[in-house]
Amino acid sequence: MGSKRGIPPRTTLNRQNITFRGVPTSYVDYSIEDYTANKEKKRIYKAYLENLHQMIEDRVCLFNYGANGTGKTMLSSLVVKEGYRYRYDSYMITLASYISLLFGDKTEESLKTLRYIDKCDILVIDEVGKENFTVSKSNISVLENLLRQAVQKGQVVIINTNLNQQEFKEQYGASIASLIDGDFTKLPFEEKDHRPRVKGSKGRSILAEALK
Repeated sequence: MGSKRGIPPRTTLNRQNITFRGVPTSYVDYSIEDYTANKEKKRIYKAYLENLHQMIEDRVCLFNYGANGTGKTMLSSLVVKEGYRYRYDSYMITLASYISLLFGDKTEESLKTLRYIDKCDILVIDEVGKENFTVSKSNISVLENLLRQAVQKGQVVIINTNLNQQEFKEQYGASIASLIDGDFTKLPFEEKDHRPRVKGSKGRSILAEALK
């Protein structure tokens, strides 16, 4: 993992390679200009995409939370796609699908995917909160392990959830909430939008500038 600032980007993007990285087929051909739901979010993500090397170098992680159908998955898909363009290993997966890979039958394909997730530079964890909550709360430990390993590896993580901040803390506990508070820029996707919390580092200052 690390910046690929000095490496020329791809000039053409292979659709199959984009879908391999977990981008839904409906979003493969999308660009930031196709997002029209919220001008502020568009500015933020446009700044993120245009300064992707800086975001990787500063490990700017995003926590997208709030209403369903507001573009969280689409916008984070663009980060995965742009990561591919700039030769970063990037991947998008729902938390439920990751848990199935981790605890399900191991095949050559599933092991290949798990290895790729482990080494990728950008990991989008989608639909957090929609997975089954077991008595053992294994999903909580899986998410916490993912986040702590990401810190150790320098992996950029984007989390998408329909839960609000209080619901997220109640479901996943104070330990994970603390990791989010410390490592992530929080972006609310709600009917009554609020200014995202953007702090620290050059990468985050770029996002803050986009809000002005």
